[in-house]
Amino acid sequence: MIEHPPISPEDSATVAEYALGLLPEAEATSFVARLNQEPALRAALANWQNDLATLTDEIDPVQPPAHLKAAVDQRLFPQATPNLWSRIGLWRGWALAATLTAAVLAALYFQPSETITGPFFVTEIRSENAEMQIAALYDPANNTLTLNRTKGGALPDRALELWLITTGNAPVSLGVMALSEQSRHSVTPILARALNGAALAISDEPLGGSPTGQPTGQVLATGALVQL
Repeated sequence: MIEHPPISPEDSATVAEYALGLLPEAEATSFVARLNQEPALRAALANWQNDLATLTDEIDPVQPPAHLKAAVDQRLFPQATPNLWSRIGLWRGWALAATLTAAVLAALYFQPSETITGPFFVTEIRSENAEMQIAALYDPANNTLTLNRTKGGALPDRALELWLITTGNAPVSLGVMALSEQSRHSVTPILARALNGAALAISDEPLGGSPTGQPTGQVLATGALVQL
């Protein structure tokens, strides 16, 4: 059994904040870089992830009422809802094409970590008119979703915000995208377990992101995550 040296109290706090998804994006990016170089940090993070995963073991799933999803959709997306969710339905029919496209995109734009601790997920987030195209790859080795924007961008004095969408649940913000072509977003272990069958969406938001914690602007592009 490999023994890792103990980490400092400061690093222990950082590991805990990262595992809980509390680190700011810049600090999370720096921490991920350290994870690739420091086995002791990876071991500490794995312990946190294992402990968090057991918190829901004794919670029985609850089936929400059938009318709840429609009510939530209307509240969160009063204008964009029909268009957004109709596209989610179409994603199921595009699964094979998406798998092939995503595999090519992953090979072209990304270099995943050699240490694999779970499934990779990929997709192409794109608008209906193809004016926005973004390749996305989730690397389980560092719990990071990397986006490579090949076409399109934010409007003047506006921002692009990334959302994780799972059927029957409210969208979860993964952060405001960087102005550069490549953007990295940390994914908490709890959210990582929901990636299978989920989708990503990009919305137009004020600078700094949605002020409400939910999408407020137009949904510009979407893409269904495909497991490799």
